[in-house]
Amino acid sequence: MKRRDFIKNTGALASAPLLLNGVSVKSMNHIMNTGHDITDRVLVVIQLFGGNDGLNTFIPINQYDEYKNNRPDIAIENTGINKYIDLDSSLSLEAQVGLHPIMTGLKDMYDDGLINIIHGVSYPSQSRSHFHSTDIWMSGDDGNADILKRSGIAGRYLQSVFPDVKGVPSSQMQDPPGIQLGSNKPSLYFHTGEAYSSAINLSSQTPNGLFETASQFAGNYPSFDNTTDYGKGMEYLVGMLDSTNQYSQVISNRYDNGSNSTAVTYPTSSLANQLKTVARLISGGSKTKLYLLRADGSYDTHGTQAETGATHTGRHADLLYKLTSSIKAFMDDIKNLGVDDRVMGTIFSEFGRQVPQNASYGTDHGSLNHIFVFGKPVKAGVTGQNVNISDLVSKAPNPNQMQTDYRQLYATLYQDWLGASSDILNSVDIQSFEDQKLDIIDDAYKVNQEDLLDNITNADDSITIETTSIKPNPARDLVAITIDSSLTSSGGTISVLDLNGLKVHEEKIEFNGGAANVFTIDVSQIPQGQYIVHTQIQSYTSSKKILISRA
Repeated sequence: MKRRDFIKNTGALASAPLLLNGVSVKSMNHIMNTGHDITDRVLVVIQLFGGNDGLNTFIPINQYDEYKNNRPDIAIENTGINKYIDLDSSLSLEAQVGLHPIMTGLKDMYDDGLINIIHGVSYPSQSRSHFHSTDIWMSGDDGNADILKRSGIAGRYLQSVFPDVKGVPSSQMQDPPGIQLGSNKPSLYFHTGEAYSSAINLSSQTPNGLFETASQFAGNYPSFDNTTDYGKGMEYLVGMLDSTNQYSQVISNRYDNGSNSTAVTYPTSSLANQLKTVARLISGGSKTKLYLLRADGSYDTHGTQAETGATHTGRHADLLYKLTSSIKAFMDDIKNLGVDDRVMGTIFSEFGRQVPQNASYGTDHGSLNHIFVFGKPVKAGVTGQNVNISDLVSKAPNPNQMQTDYRQLYATLYQDWLGASSDILNSVDIQSFEDQKLDIIDDAYKVNQEDLLDNITNADDSITIETTSIKPNPARDLVAITIDSSLTSSGGTISVLDLNGLKVHEEKIEFNGGAANVFTIDVSQIPQGQYIVHTQIQSYTSSKKILISRA
């Protein structure tokens, strides 16, 4: 059994619950801290699973009659109060699109200079299978090979930039650089091909504390032979759960320290909650670089895609409203929080739909599609032009009309936005697209060539902090906590947290530097149970379990 298949088949075991805003969260096993100005930059990727119908999202104005003839019952109208929204009449006719009328939020963002729409996006050997095509997008493959890459495009990027990080927080920088939200199954996107380096499931937990489930699993694993396929799969899951235990407190603290703008009302949707969580984590000081989110519902609209006689309504309209209104609220939120110049985002779906409608008033699996990027650093506009919807192969736009390989998008975002060097792009297997990058980032935000990042070690191994002992444990009243660190003298705190991450006791300490600093705290007033002793000195932390018992 392949490891990716093993993970897909063990979703329940992999799901160690953790929720933020009711959103399932996973953290990726890498840490970053480069010291460059670009280290605060964030990339948000939103997956539209199911194959979004790009033709009803971005209507080709120059081919409207052909579009209407192919979709007599579901085409968006070009007249009346429910007609498509004219995006930008200043563009060439070949590039002009009409927005689905529900996407007023996207129109507002485009007019504010926050959107670039990209035509004709796909990969060379196109598949109309949901899972195969999704794996191609996630892995950075071209679809030609019988066997896909075993790692994800983001996983290879993170591993290339931070090769010495093995899935645990460093003493200096504790934020995971990748977080997945909105799905209980770890995504291939963040796989690196190593047992320690993949998605960690942190689902179903309270927003202000993420310890409970991680603590239940930590260290309590069944024995297994890691030379077998099953054992390798178990080794992967154990690595996920161990990292969950390491990262949960960091994510919880960032969330607690952050906020959302009170002037912004998010719509009711899963994606809105995910984006709201991302905004709060960023405002709370998170240094996470990559977020992978999943939009609401399925875009696999084979039937009843639109309401006959009211094609601006229906299932597809509901999906597009949740998508664009959620992104609009997020952009307003991060603008009010003063962090909007740090964030770029993009959406993708595994393929587009066929041009003609089917007998069920829906559309079937197609090929080429549209994507868009969003954010203050975006160079607003439209990239490319409408594909010819009269040139079809199996009812879908001819794949030879592909204008943008999706790996061009990643090469652009990783280098011009996140600062990846040519060597890093080579490690990610997308260096061939370095000369084919897209003009989608405003010049003021493009990373200069001299500032590109080479492979680095993010962890500062010269600085350590460790809680070496807690005695007695189990404890009844007074507890002696021994702290070793290479830090010099400094003030700090020792906190006792319950398994929801809530602080039940805190004392200020003066750390004298070096080894064997012993601090005594009184836990006699804390109810019996299991807790976490959390020590913080400057920005460095260490945690260790303690059992308080009155027996």
